[in-house]
Amino acid sequence: EVAAMKALADLYVFQRPDAERAYQWQRDLLQELVAGLSSEDGRHLDPVHRPVFAAATSDDERLRSVVDQVASLTDHSVIVWHRRICV
Repeated sequence: EVAAMKALADLYVFQRPDAERAYQWQRDLLQELVAGLSSEDGRHLDPVHRPVFAAATSDDERLRSVVDQVASLTDHSVIVWHRRICV
């Protein structure tokens, strides 16, 4: 049953005709949001993530704090944040 469900999901969700275009749009949106948050010295981050960004001692640590912030957002919040920060 599980294998059948996975096959159906693959066929009707992941391989639908417009899926790649939607996935590319999502990747672009996330990359732009990460770049926008990274370029603002953490000022747009939530209060939970801002001190982690400020305490980071390397670009990799700062990027990790930004990625953690983005990962904590809902799909809708990513769009709202992107409009606020990147547009």
